[in-house]
Amino acid sequence: MGWLWAAYTMGSFRFPPGLSQEEFQQRVLTGIAGLRNFLVEDRNRKFASGRGPVALISVAGDGFRIEPNVAIFKWASRRNILRGFVAFFQWVKSSSDVGVCEVRVPSRDAGILKRMAGYGVLFPKQREILFSISGKKRK
Repeated sequence: MGWLWAAYTMGSFRFPPGLSQEEFQQRVLTGIAGLRNFLVEDRNRKFASGRGPVALISVAGDGFRIEPNVAIFKWASRRNILRGFVAFFQWVKSSSDVGVCEVRVPSRDAGILKRMAGYGVLFPKQREILFSISGKKRK
């Protein structure tokens, strides 16, 4: 929980600012309950040991379809993000527990995911267009 707290204090989570450690812990535990969670580690010079956590991936699924939700820690480099995503999607690709993995991302953040096709682990659907409509509820 210490690494997650450090990531929160640096703005890596979409939680309101100013939470106490107890409030943060409760939100995290509630948010990841019932999900499969992966703490992604990689080489990073920000750590004395040269290696440490760079992201948290929480996976929701129904036994066939999974949908990952990623919190990238502010200290993660672009290389950390790329290697972490490739490793995760390699796991998905080889898992007999996964039928399909759906990845939803705003178009402004899709650049690094488009690079996944070059690694043979994630492919954009070119024959499908996703349409949406927003209701009146706001965040």
